[in-house]
Amino acid sequence: AQHAPCWAFAMPPLPDITWSPLRDGTCRVRSPWWELLWHPVRGLTRVRFGPATWQVPALLGLRRIRTRQQAWSLDVDAPSDTVIQENRITASWYATPHRPVEVHARWTLEGCRFWLEISLLTPSRLEALALETQSQLGPCSACTSPTLHPDVLAALLHPQALSDWSYLEMVPRREAVHAEVSPLGLVSFLLFRETLEKGVVLRGRLLATFLRRENESTLAPQIAEEFASSPPNLAR
Repeated sequence: AQHAPCWAFAMPPLPDITWSPLRDGTCRVRSPWWELLWHPVRGLTRVRFGPATWQVPALLGLRRIRTRQQAWSLDVDAPSDTVIQENRITASWYATPHRPVEVHARWTLEGCRFWLEISLLTPSRLEALALETQSQLGPCSACTSPTLHPDVLAALLHPQALSDWSYLEMVPRREAVHAEVSPLGLVSFLLFRETLEKGVVLRGRLLATFLRRENESTLAPQIAEEFASSPPNLAR
């Protein structure tokens, strides 16, 4: 059954970020750096970045959950709860008879850096439980999966519609099983693929950021080093 989104403002938004929930369950977000829409599955969509009018299809989205025997797309059911708090938004999908996995996804917006933190748990044992993420940036003039840090799996893209900026997305290597990057601007990470016992929680996190293309060779390794050395911020 479909669930109506449950919006809750736990605290006033930060002075430089405004949130506007929309009737379709999405949310319009504005800051001094960008304007975007947030979708509970596709993540951050229609980003208008700086003076550019580039509209990206989606950033840091949730593609599907799968086990050895089954797969579930999260856009079949609306989130059970959606909470906006300061500079972050959390969507939760509770376990159901047809999808015995509880999912919590939290997007945090910090300047030009966007975080996605995910946790999965189940009421019973599941084999090879995995989560697929997906970002779609549109056609890119270049796309690579560079080794910026031994503990980080990264994707670096040059969107054709944003000539002065590069896009960097990364995940801790210990949490990622596979990465897919294509010239069409697709970035997909497969996380976990572990057998989950009842009461055990899987946690993962991703970071996406824009950086000036002229500074890419210097900034990308620095950001990867910072990302690798920072522990999960469960209070973010």
